Amino acid sequence: MKNSLLNSLLSYFLAIFLLTLVSFQAHPSLKLSSTASFKKEKNSLENFEPKKTLDFFAGNLNLKAIPFKNLLKKEKTFSQKKPPRAFLKERLKPSFPSKINLSAQISAQAALAIEPKTNFVFFEKNSLKTLPLASITKLMTAYVALKYFPENLVLEVPEGIEKIETSKGKLDPKDKFYLKDLVYLMLLVSSNQAAYTLQKDLNLVPLMNLEAKRLGLKQTFFEDASGLSEKNVSSAKDIAVLVYFLLKQKPEIFEIEKTKEIKITSFKGKVYHLKNNHPFINFPNFLGGKTGTLSLSFQNLVSVFKIKEKIIVIVVLGSKDRFKDSQKILTQILKEN
Repeated sequence: MKNSLLNSLLSYFLAIFLLTLVSFQAHPSLKLSSTASFKKEKNSLENFEPKKTLDFFAGNLNLKAIPFKNLLKKEKTFSQKKPPRAFLKERLKPSFPSKINLSAQISAQAALAIEPKTNFVFFEKNSLKTLPLASITKLMTAYVALKYFPENLVLEVPEGIEKIETSKGKLDPKDKFYLKDLVYLMLLVSSNQAAYTLQKDLNLVPLMNLEAKRLGLKQTFFEDASGLSEKNVSSAKDIAVLVYFLLKQKPEIFEIEKTKEIKITSFKGKVYHLKNNHPFINFPNFLGGKTGTLSLSFQNLVSVFKIKEKIIVIVVLGSKDRFKDSQKILTQILKEN
């Protein structure tokens, strides 16, 4: 009797197993991968890297291009415009194949002229040397302000603003501006008071250092948002990385940078006529840039040009004549292209 019952149970479970097996054969989409094939698939996804093209730098990747391990760890994804690591590791290496021999003619303590897309270096001089940024700082200030806050955010100029030294773009205490207008003041006429207002109201400096770290800018540090502090430092190489990143991830910054003239009005009705102070603003191939000055003998300049479909970044730091130095480098590049 017991043997008969046991045989019946075994027959029942065998029938269930056979029916399940037939169901999976009839519906291939329901098949479960083996443990080995799952691991293989997971590893292939983890090792997947999006194609390194301009679309990659422009942040046009969809969810399918996000590495699997990023989804598991809930890290920031490429679609959130995190800088591509491959660019930081492979581009702008210290061993520069410089093609232009102008070092003796350039007064700048450090300089770099590069086509970032191909990593072709036209000129290099002490490009890893850490030097004060001055108002080149404002490029990162603008990026952080526009990344983390809405451009129509209304900000109030703090009391004591008159103590902040600035040659142009002087603001009145308690006046109010849209964030985007303060960025225009800061980038076009290098208003230190506009930068200080952004710093004071939004606490930008920690975010600026955070973004520098994310970009892998190891020689870059920010003490303030304007560049008045000599503790704001960087290298020509780091600046070139930042500039190319901004061109691809925040192109609106360079749309502002190449604006020749604009009028903005504060909430109190004060009108500001802003004229771009970059020395190359009227150059036909100019895409934007930023000036920075600690003294007449320490001038900085970042300039971006498009020459025969090539984007070329020129950085000079600690120059006695930033325009002359940049012009010499640019003239030589034009001769060779």
